[in-house]
Amino acid sequence: FEEDLRRLLERLCVQLGFCLAPEDNHRLINAPPPDPQSFTNEVFVAEGFELSSVPRDLYRQVLAPVTAAYDQTAAPRPSTMQELLESWHCTRTHLDKAQALLGVGRQQMEQVQQYLDHNELELALDGLEHLGEHASAPVEFWAELRSAAEEMRLADHYERICRQMRRTQA
Repeated sequence: FEEDLRRLLERLCVQLGFCLAPEDNHRLINAPPPDPQSFTNEVFVAEGFELSSVPRDLYRQVLAPVTAAYDQTAAPRPSTMQELLESWHCTRTHLDKAQALLGVGRQQMEQVQQYLDHNELELALDGLEHLGEHASAPVEFWAELRSAAEEMRLADHYERICRQMRRTQA
C-alpha cells in the first residue's frame, strides 16, 4: 500500500499540481488516513486550503485517484523476492523515463547507461541528477527522479530532488 500511496502522491503532484512537502508525503504514506475522503482532506489541508472553500470539481479530481488507490489495497502482496524485482523494474522505468526527458548527447549519458546496464540504480540516479542540474532539465525529469528515489527509499536524494523540482517550477 505504501508504494501505491507514493505513486498516488506523485500523480497528484505532476497531474494536478498538489506537490506536498516531504514531511506531509511521509506522514500520509506511513500513517494514511482510514478512507479516501480523509486522505483527500489531508491533501487539501497540507496545501493550505480551507476545506469549505474547495471547489467541488477540484475536490472530485483529487478524490478519484485517491479512491482508486484505496480500492487497490485489497490485492494480495507479492513475495519478498517478487517485491524486490518489481521495485527494481519500477525504479528502472522511472530512470529510463528521466533519461529520455533529459535530451543530452549519447556521450554524456554513457556512464549513466553503464550504471543502468549493471543495475547500479543509485549510481544511475546520482549521474542523472548531476546531468539534470547542468542541462536545465524540465520538471517532469525531476518528478521521475523523485519517484526513483522514493522507490529506492533514499530520503536524502528524495529531499534534494524535491528542492530541485521546486526551483525548476518557480
